Amino acid sequence: VPFHLVTRLWDTYIAEGDALPDFLVYISASLLLT
Repeated sequence: VPFHLVTRLWDTYIAEGDALPDFLVYISASLLLT
């Protein structure tokens, strides 16, 4: 994963708050499909 995407994912990870489990499922599915 390119570094600029890592920083974007980290920013979203921090911003999600209570929706974090849904975000982690979305990211996991995205990584598996690419």
